[in-house]
Amino acid sequence: MTLVLNSENVLNYLVDCLLVSPQDSEQATVVAQEYKNFNLVVTLASGESLLVKQERLMPEQGNQCDFWREQRLYELFQHFTELNDLLALTSEVVYFDPDNFIIVLRYFSEFSNLSHFYAEDQNQDLPTVIAQNLGQALGQIHRRTWGQTAYQYFLAQGQLSDYGIERSPNFLRGLERFGPGIFKNVSTDGLDFWRLYQRYESLHKAVVEIAESYQRCCLIHSDLEFRNVLVKDSGAASRANLDSKNLNVKLIDWEFFRWGDPAYDLGIVLASYLDRWLESLVVSQAIPLQVSLQLAATPIERLQPSMTTLVKSYLTEFPQILDYQPTFLQRLTKFTGLVLLKEIQVNIERHNPFGNNGICTLQVAKMLLCSPEKSMIEIFGTSHAHLTQTGGVLLC
Repeated sequence: MTLVLNSENVLNYLVDCLLVSPQDSEQATVVAQEYKNFNLVVTLASGESLLVKQERLMPEQGNQCDFWREQRLYELFQHFTELNDLLALTSEVVYFDPDNFIIVLRYFSEFSNLSHFYAEDQNQDLPTVIAQNLGQALGQIHRRTWGQTAYQYFLAQGQLSDYGIERSPNFLRGLERFGPGIFKNVSTDGLDFWRLYQRYESLHKAVVEIAESYQRCCLIHSDLEFRNVLVKDSGAASRANLDSKNLNVKLIDWEFFRWGDPAYDLGIVLASYLDRWLESLVVSQAIPLQVSLQLAATPIERLQPSMTTLVKSYLTEFPQILDYQPTFLQRLTKFTGLVLLKEIQVNIERHNPFGNNGICTLQVAKMLLCSPEKSMIEIFGTSHAHLTQTGGVLLC
């Protein structure tokens, strides 16, 4: 029978697993965190903290134990000595209990996830040093695993063989064919999304083309939204003076990693920046789209330095990508649009309304997918040539 963790029994569980001594458990504190999984933060008297995660148990559907992936990635970076230093960029697994769908991780109490970090500085320019470190971290992982079949084989072994890490994402799911069931699962206003999507033949063609161009060539996170990026946070007083050499960035929650396309991975990060802009729009049927985009509470001009720095630092860390994929930046722009499009679809399927903000997001996604060269200038505020210009050397 599967153990169901709660705030009352987690300390006994950690003692039974020999992770905490009985003496330490007497003075430990437990705090529950709401998330897609059941999370408990256990802080010991020594100041050390553990994050205990258990998948939400769904007996009728069957649990897949996505934590196998987190564990396997940690084993990859441990097993291959040339990758040991990458452990500093990811979560630290302390214990794994597949029978009870539990994983115990080191909890980094001095870190904030990037979504919270940016939310606290809502009216300030975003520190580009964060984007610089994030681009370097992602570029390093992609570069060092590119085409490494030994790593690919290692990740696909054992329990992960049935978890689809070798399969390409099904980007066309729900976009190619519409059956009668859609009327049962989607609200009336949500149907407007599919009406608009079907109206633009060029949009569907662009989605099909970028989906077919997807390449499986390196380790990718494939869920790198801001909530899955940790930044060492020393408080608001020191944020204006962040130092790139001392800033720590960690990429966490690798439960959906794949052997996949780096342009898609980086596109998810760029879409997270654009979400901050799009979610702050002042929208009304009486306001033209272009005016609405300009009236955003978080102007895109505030985000452009970070987005540009992200891409440039990524290319500095992984310049070979422009040889491997000569149209990388165009594909990156299209994947960013695709991520925004799929976000709309997921929100609708979760019965969230599709209103004016959704329509604006759809228009931006369409622009990115159908006109990547033009939208690159409008979104980044700079040209293809400038993005590939790093350190005085043109990367091409």
